[in-house]
Formats: sequence, structure tokens, C-alpha cells
Amino acid sequence: MTAFRIAAADPGLTGAIAFADVSGDGFSNVFVYDMPVSALIDGRPLPDEIGISEILTAERPDMAVVEHVGPRPKSGSASEWRFAMGFSALRSAFRLHFAARGAGPATFLIDPKAWKTPLGLTSDKALSLDLARKTFPSLAPALARAKDDGRAESLLLLEYYRREILPRGDAGIEVC
Repeated sequence: MTAFRIAAADPGLTGAIAFADVSGDGFSNVFVYDMPVSALIDGRPLPDEIGISEILTAERPDMAVVEHVGPRPKSGSASEWRFAMGFSALRSAFRLHFAARGAGPATFLIDPKAWKTPLGLTSDKALSLDLARKTFPSLAPALARAKDDGRAESLLLLEYYRREILPRGDAGIEVC
């Protein structure tokens, strides 16, 4: 199987975007970026679609996996509104990137529970950090802090894709 470039994103202000060349055998050329953030008109931070777009232009992924997040019950409405705007900015940057390359829909949206369960994960971020360090040992220094959980989860989305989606041959369709 020929390797291709994939992106995986954990949305949100503390999220991250990971990239790797993937084949059925594993990964190479792996990088992870913290979510680019900019200030909105009211001065509050949001994921920055321009910064995301610049990263996508540099990394040139062929496919993306994005965690499909929904409302968080314990958050306030203003916080949820900003979170939804950030998710939309991330998703739009990916869709526009692939459209500009003539790639059509090339983004998988995957529910947190749907990708975490097959990897033996829960909502416990420490578990995600531990598995990411084991799966990507060369990136362990970038996963040293508890607040690196966005990096860990974006990397683990790559692993989920390699284990679960790639063998099915579902490349190129957007799913939820």
C-alpha cells in the first residue's frame, strides 16, 4: 500500500492538528501542531482558520480525521457558541483546503466515543497521553505535560484511522 499524508484534529483552543504519512504498516514524517488561535472582535480567543489554512498548505494532507464534538453539558451558552465557532472554523479550513486541491470531501468526522472505545480510551486525558507516548515514542517529549492532551488526542486520531478506517477502504467520504 502506498503511503499518503493524513491530518487529524482535536478541535478547541487547547486542541491540536497532527500529520503523518500513513500506510497499513505505520507512520512516518509525523508532526503535531498546537491549535492556531487568534482573538475575535471581542478579544476572546478562537481557533484561527487562517493559521489552520497556513499549516494545511505547508503539510499538504490528502485526508483528514476531525473529532466531531457536540455540546458540552456543563458549559455556558456563550462558551458553547465560541466552541462551535472554533469547530466550524477548523472544519471549514479543511474543506476549503481539499476543495482547492480538487480532492472533494476528504474529511472524516468521528464522534469521540466512536474513536476512543476501539483504542481502549475514555474521557480520561491521562490515558490518552499515556497511549500517545507509547504509540509515538519519538514525540514523547512533546507529550510530557498534562496540558498536552490535545496533541495526544490528535495523534491518536491518526492511529484510529490507520487501525479502523484505512482497512475498510473508506477514503474520500465524509462521515459522522
